[in-house]
Amino acid sequence: MGRLRLRQRTSMTIMIVAALTLVLGVVGWWALHQTQRVAAETQTRTLEDISTAYGLAEQAAQIAAQAPYLGESALPFQLQSEREELERRFAALDLQVEALSDAATQEGMRQRVEEIRQQLNQLIELVEQELFLREDLMVIRFELEDWSQRYLVASGSNETQALAALLTSFRNGLLLAPAPGSQSAATLDRMQADIEHQARVAGVPETAEAALQELLAEALRGTAAWRNIATRKNLLFASNRALSESLTQYVQDYAANVRNSLEAERLTLEEAVQRGRWGIIVVTALAFLALLVGFRFMFRMTRDLEGVTREMTRLAEGEDGPTQPLVERNDEIGELAQTFTLFREASLDRARVNRELIAQTQLLETVLNSINDGLSVFSADGRLLAWNARYLELFDLPARLVSRGMSLAEVQALTDRVQYKTYTLCHAELDPSVVEQQRPTQALTFERHFENGRVIEFRSEPMPGGGFVTLHSDLTDRRAIEQQLVQSQKMEMLGQLTGGVAHDFNNLLSALIGNLQLLEASPELAASERHYASRALSVAERGAHLVERLLAFSRKQQLHPERVEIGGLLEGMLDLVEYSVAPNVSVHLDVQDQGCQVWVDPSQLENAVLNLAINSSAAMPYGGDLWLGARQRRAGSGDPQVILEVRDSGTGMSEEVMNRIWEPFYTTKPVGQGSGLGLSLVYGFVKQSGGEVIIESEPGSGTCVQLYLPVHQGEKESQPQREEPSLRVMVPAERQVVLVEDDQSVRRMLQDAFRSLGISTRAFSSAEEAMQWISQAPEDVAAVLSDINLAGELSGVDLSRRLDEWAPHLPVILTSGLPREHLRQHFGLLETQSLLAKPVRLQQLEQLFHVN
Repeated sequence: MGRLRLRQRTSMTIMIVAALTLVLGVVGWWALHQTQRVAAETQTRTLEDISTAYGLAEQAAQIAAQAPYLGESALPFQLQSEREELERRFAALDLQVEALSDAATQEGMRQRVEEIRQQLNQLIELVEQELFLREDLMVIRFELEDWSQRYLVASGSNETQALAALLTSFRNGLLLAPAPGSQSAATLDRMQADIEHQARVAGVPETAEAALQELLAEALRGTAAWRNIATRKNLLFASNRALSESLTQYVQDYAANVRNSLEAERLTLEEAVQRGRWGIIVVTALAFLALLVGFRFMFRMTRDLEGVTREMTRLAEGEDGPTQPLVERNDEIGELAQTFTLFREASLDRARVNRELIAQTQLLETVLNSINDGLSVFSADGRLLAWNARYLELFDLPARLVSRGMSLAEVQALTDRVQYKTYTLCHAELDPSVVEQQRPTQALTFERHFENGRVIEFRSEPMPGGGFVTLHSDLTDRRAIEQQLVQSQKMEMLGQLTGGVAHDFNNLLSALIGNLQLLEASPELAASERHYASRALSVAERGAHLVERLLAFSRKQQLHPERVEIGGLLEGMLDLVEYSVAPNVSVHLDVQDQGCQVWVDPSQLENAVLNLAINSSAAMPYGGDLWLGARQRRAGSGDPQVILEVRDSGTGMSEEVMNRIWEPFYTTKPVGQGSGLGLSLVYGFVKQSGGEVIIESEPGSGTCVQLYLPVHQGEKESQPQREEPSLRVMVPAERQVVLVEDDQSVRRMLQDAFRSLGISTRAFSSAEEAMQWISQAPEDVAAVLSDINLAGELSGVDLSRRLDEWAPHLPVILTSGLPREHLRQHFGLLETQSLLAKPVRLQQLEQLFHVN
């Protein structure tokens, strides 16, 4: 027989151990089962039989103890209650007898219980007879008493009284215990003879005497029967006690028999357990021996396997040092060791190559994933080779749909879900098909503008081995920021330009209006010439109003904000708007949130709404609908705002027009029909009020202008339009008014104006010159009128402060064409300082200065 292979020897060993273990388990299970069965039967039989037997004995004793109480029952209902209780107890006793497992014991118990039941039933019958006799004796007592009342009460003789006393004693003795041979029974017999004798002595009639003798005889018969019943009851009591004792003794004998039976079964159980133990010991010993043999074999085998496994583990962990000698066997383990030696050499070579590849791959992945731009690599035949996560994010490509080897057309099909146009960096449009053909051979940089507003830059480079690699940069945010910056810079530049122009125009208008007023007031002017002067003055005033509008755009106008309820303001303007727009335009009011309050200048807000309404009407030459609305802004995390909306169904605006709508003097109306300052005024007012303006419009879809205004919060007090301090300067004839104005035309106009008022002046172009002259002759100065924005180092505010220090009582009036807020921020003008707004009118000078 050839040698067994490792698998066969291992299988045989395992089968032997399994068989022995199974036998051991079966034997042990059988022995335990037998033990459990015997113990369970013994316990059940012992508990039930002993419990039932003692229960029977206890019930029987209770029933026997109830017999005397039953015999003493004096009333029928009491006897009935005792009888029902006995029946209940006997019913329970019968159930316990039936519960006994042993038939002989059950029959013996049943017979004894039945004997007790019969005796108790006899006792109940005797008690019933005794109750009937007592009732009869009670009747006889009443009849004897009735006999005495009829025959003895009427007579008062001594013999009659003696007879009545004997009858009374006889009646009382009838209810005494009628025990046989007792004294009361003998006494009743003697009393009967005495009563009959005394009746004859007392001369009782014969009929009455016969009735009396009959009652006495019946009474004696009743007492005799009662004595008989008492005797039988005593016999039943004694017999019941004997039966109860017999039943108890029977139960004790039965319990002793059960104990003996249990002892015998216990011995049997111990023998069965002992046999089971020996069986388990023998089988266990055999199994242990087999396991020892198997363990010796398995130890040798596993020792050799551990040697091979240890070397495999070292190889798996990357150790490539010298190894220990492997085992030499003539079975499968020896073949495994030889095979492993060859495998180890090949694995070390592959591991070295894999480490190099992993290092290069990790480096490449780190580089690709660290850049902020998307990266894609396509082969020479247009197949996708590599990409990074940013590439998928830029083009919103699901990762599960993108795989290596996809064609360029398949990738573009995924990215073409949103329409786009291709442009050069100089914004010249390109043909996408031509671009895709050139990418494998030429370095290209171009942009794709998608319909959703996204802008992505492509920087494509061909690879030496064919194909191309492309970097994709998202320029959307950058372009939006650049556009916002350009727009902001343009508007800031326009604001500064218009503010500077407005200041210069104010100086020109001051000289022009002042001179025209002087000319108009000249008495030498002819009537026809005065008409021309008035017309010129009217045009100059229009110019002054235009300057105010330019200041509004540059956000330098003077605002007087107060709490304004938007809904009420729009409702109050509804009639004015309907009157201002074309007749074929329907005006609608849509105030969603009543009670919205903002902190703005109400007059300027009304002008802004009216300007927007007029513009909307002009955009609807054939009629349409105009909506005025207001609502609370509910989104965002910034300060709360109210949105005032002016929306129309007009022609809308193109993108070119939208890009220039805020520029001053830009208008799409024909020449002479608009100044181009309407939206500029709105823009400047809203910005100066701390809000924003958003316009949405498309050609043919109407226009929607939204004014985002700050919500009124807290208890800000309204700031009504500031009235300049009421000042009247008295100018003595010997004194002069000092004029400080850097604009020569304005300075000369003011000199002429004061001269027309009869006031002498001294004019200077800078604050420094004026201060020098005033310091030399302060007593000749009645007042100082100075411009604020002067050409020198000192401003008019600086001049006023220094004069307050030198001459506190010297009146100083400042003039400027800029608003007070701007002057406060840039020149430090105080609220208490007097300010005369340019252009200065002659009437203002007349009200301010008076010759003393």
